[in-house]
Amino acid sequence: MVDTEMFPHTCTTQRRTSATTDEVGRPVQGTYSTNLNDEPCHFQDRGRDLRAGRIEIEHETPRIFFEHDADVEIDDQIIEIELDGDETFSGPYRVTSKTFWPESHLECVMERIT
Repeated sequence: MVDTEMFPHTCTTQRRTSATTDEVGRPVQGTYSTNLNDEPCHFQDRGRDLRAGRIEIEHETPRIFFEHDADVEIDDQIIEIELDGDETFSGPYRVTSKTFWPESHLECVMERIT
């Protein structure tokens, strides 16, 4: 059962399915396909966040939190993030790093893809 207070949002993620190189061997962006759909998460834009009602965390980059066993990898794309079925943030964002907190959650730092 998902803790909807801890993970009030849902999101769609995509994972690279293929990558190619150009004529001189430089990586060219590959194609992506949906990896997770309506995955419970908690999105935080830049700013401050209160955790456990008393610890204040400041951060400069968007972050997204998942249940500890979510299938999210570095370079996955977050396409859309919803709260109660309404699109609240549209992507894409790219996962740039992740921290696994055993038996608790997965924390990912993201950057907006322009």
